[in-house]
Amino acid sequence: LLLIMQFIAACKKPPVFCIITKYLAGGSLAKFLHHQQPDILPLKLVLKLALDIARGMQYLNSQGILYRDLKSKNLLLGEDMCVKVVDLYSS
Repeated sequence: LLLIMQFIAACKKPPVFCIITKYLAGGSLAKFLHHQQPDILPLKLVLKLALDIARGMQYLNSQGILYRDLKSKNLLLGEDMCVKVVDLYSS
């Protein structure tokens, strides 16, 4: 289970600088939560999301990576509601 966004390639030929990763159709956790009714998320889903985030942070920590930008905008959702940690390159 990969909870960190996988790096595929990069382009650094001026004026283009970009990082290529897998596309996740679910968008950010921030966007998902913004479109939900208050108190409507099933407890099972809330626990799954929290566990995915915790496992992602645990993995980064085990690799000696200090991730300093944990926020819902930097957490993307896959079709199966699996959370992926993104934006590692700026932290």
